Amino acid sequence: MRMTKRNRGLWVLGATALGMCVLAGVASANPTDVTTEQGGSIVILPKVIWDGTRDTIIQLANIGNPVAQARCFYIDGGPLIPNLPPGPTNPTLWNETDFSIFLTKQQPTQWVASLGRRVSVDNFKTAGYGLDPGLIPPVRKGFTGELKCVLVDDSDVPVRSNQLKGEATLRRFDGDVSKYNAIAIRGNPGAGNNENPNQLNLDWTQNNQGGQYSACPDTLILNHVAYNAPDLVVEQIGSCAEACYGSTNGTDGTLCPIGNECTGGGKCLRCPVTTNLTLVPCSEDIENQQPASSTVSFTIWDEFERRFSASTTVDCWLSADLNQIHPNAFSFSVLGTFSAHTRIQPNPGAPGVLGVAEEVRHDTLATAVSSTTAAFNIHGEGNRFDGSGVTDTMILSVP
Repeated sequence: MRMTKRNRGLWVLGATALGMCVLAGVASANPTDVTTEQGGSIVILPKVIWDGTRDTIIQLANIGNPVAQARCFYIDGGPLIPNLPPGPTNPTLWNETDFSIFLTKQQPTQWVASLGRRVSVDNFKTAGYGLDPGLIPPVRKGFTGELKCVLVDDSDVPVRSNQLKGEATLRRFDGDVSKYNAIAIRGNPGAGNNENPNQLNLDWTQNNQGGQYSACPDTLILNHVAYNAPDLVVEQIGSCAEACYGSTNGTDGTLCPIGNECTGGGKCLRCPVTTNLTLVPCSEDIENQQPASSTVSFTIWDEFERRFSASTTVDCWLSADLNQIHPNAFSFSVLGTFSAHTRIQPNPGAPGVLGVAEEVRHDTLATAVSSTTAAFNIHGEGNRFDGSGVTDTMILSVP
């Protein structure tokens, strides 16, 4: 089931699973917290895709009355060898492309990642219609990565006025869309800049009122369907037949026995539900082109409060199905329950992480496999600065 939520004129598309609650964009009463519901001085879209099958519509808005100027950075997290999975022998590209945008009072703007946006007069209802915010470059075909935008003044010095808000829509060419809110890091209007104003400290908390920007969460909480659990709703409406998933030869229709391996390496399943997780480090040295690396631990509880664990490393940008992080810890066959609760924590001393998740639901109507995707924001708990004394930092490139 999908849920649409109205939010300051922008829309967020989330997902809920039967018998569980997905915390998507929970507003915080603490004004120093990272948020998806309010404006910020840094906005992060962790998942931007242009791979020939999916493209990304990016929406940003100035929710304040003063003019807003921002420096934006595309971070390309694709692997060096595109047709091989990322790993120690296939590191991420970590290429950075920056540009500036200018937004007038209460102005929204939008563009498509594959097209960028020219400074021109565009026809009504076209992708570039409206008051142009400045020249925005397109991303390369095959781009998989993130977008960060930081509020600055006329001299390109970072300012903290919390006027930016955004959304991303991942649009598949068959019409399926998946949408999430940008993650906003709030700035402390009363804090000063460092000696290097392009170094941004993420250390503002209720216990540290002199900090500059919201500290990253100490823990991310992901409530999700167990990986490859059958879709209970699709089963009930009769669009759920046995089919091969993950097979290089495609689906075998209703001819495969449940649980058996299929030709081409797939497995025979009934309308499985899968979840993809995208994580990015809170710390980033854009000026020196130094990607951050963070090892994170996962603690998973099933519905009977049995505990499982896993870990992985986030090098610059991670986007992986849960079964790629660990083949068993998240799976329906091991957990035995429809839903699970997962807590994600960086290891001691490692940079914090932020992210989004996408849930994919499948059916096999007329033996043809189809799928639909819904993104949702991940709930954060606590903060890194108070919890472990870690100060995440972003170092922006000099304009």
